[in-house]
Amino acid sequence: MDARPKTRRINRQRNTATPQVVRGGKQIVIPMTWQQYDEIWHDAERLRTFVAERARLAPKLFPPGFDQGYRLHGFGR
Repeated sequence: MDARPKTRRINRQRNTATPQVVRGGKQIVIPMTWQQYDEIWHDAERLRTFVAERARLAPKLFPPGFDQGYRLHGFGR
């Protein structure tokens, strides 16, 4: 019962950087109560108002240009 060790391949040759701009996933987690979540999550306008108010209150948490557009994730189709 000799099991093969689980190993992974290591690429020791560094490839040159890709010409494409690296897009890092950015996620902002806004704390809210379950009651707030239940009241506003299904109403896009109220949710955007809530997020805009949080961005106004804590601008350092949000990236530059945040007010020019964003997507809300976490609610599947």
